[in-house]
Amino acid sequence: IDPLTGLYNRRHLYEAGAQEIERARRQAVPLAALVIDLDDFKQVNDAHGHIAGDALLRAVAASCRASVRPYDIVARHGGEELVVLSPSTSVDEALQLAERLREAIAALAVATESGVRLTPTASIGVATYDRSQQSLAALLDDADRAMYVAKRGGKNRVALAPPRGAAPTAG
Repeated sequence: IDPLTGLYNRRHLYEAGAQEIERARRQAVPLAALVIDLDDFKQVNDAHGHIAGDALLRAVAASCRASVRPYDIVARHGGEELVVLSPSTSVDEALQLAERLREAIAALAVATESGVRLTPTASIGVATYDRSQQSLAALLDDADRAMYVAKRGGKNRVALAPPRGAAPTAG
């Protein structure tokens, strides 16, 4: 467990994720990965301090956890980047989940000690498992690349990773 957010940590993500990849492969069921990156988080820390940044990260983590199913895996991947692994989730369902998470994050308002209200936004990349991916790392890499497309597209949006070999698109 990540001590700051209370979410699963990176090690658990990779252990549980490897099992989910194997289950998706063996049972031919879908598996979605979402990479969530808070927009302009460094500016929050720089302008308001790390205590405010930590409070914001905890609020986002709690919002994400409350917005997913009990068996979805929500983990802190590092820094201000979170990952959701969602078993038995189709592309359309994953995009709906990502949009729901994006909206929930944007609806947050976290007060700093000085009374400033921080309202975060997030860029979210979505990828779904296919048999060409041999590992969780490949699935997360696809979702991560899609997240950067969302950032380049203006932030506070969702982008879907295309099939391997095609360019990601933002929506």
